[in-house]
Amino acid sequence: MSDVCSDFVEQIHQQFGFLFGEKGFRVVHADQAGGEHCLLVLDSGRFRIKLTRAPDEIHVLLGGPTAPLVWEENVEGQTHWYHLHLVVAYLSGSLDVHIPDPEAWAERTIERQMGRLSGMLLDHYGEVEDLFGKGKFELVKTDYELFVEALEAAAMRQYMASSSPSQAEDTKSGS
Repeated sequence: MSDVCSDFVEQIHQQFGFLFGEKGFRVVHADQAGGEHCLLVLDSGRFRIKLTRAPDEIHVLLGGPTAPLVWEENVEGQTHWYHLHLVVAYLSGSLDVHIPDPEAWAERTIERQMGRLSGMLLDHYGEVEDLFGKGKFELVKTDYELFVEALEAAAMRQYMASSSPSQAEDTKSGS
């Protein structure tokens, strides 16, 4: 395993330690790409968690027990991996969108992202395990996809409103 991925595994064990002990996860796949990019897949036998790291960004994705060990979310036209923050928004029914301001982006370190994502997963672990570990996601997949579309539309409206008052008015009036 590369140094980048070895360091990432260490960070994951520190920040997401609850997964390895009581939840029974283990690293089943590690891959490095483009120097500073690393992919890890954790498996509990019930469902999988994919973590990707770029120099300034961490992503946590969720998949069923047979989700492929690949970088891509979609394989052969089928989605297998779902972003944790979107799944949590769906579970909570929240269409609240928070677009960080430039100061927040500047303070967005890998450690802070990992802490936030770890806390999010810990807080919603039972629901996530129920959804992905017991195969229930397939039953709500269409509803989830509609929710994500509504969330993306809400984010676009907020972005347009924050970028320029005149652009927001143009969007509202259909110009």
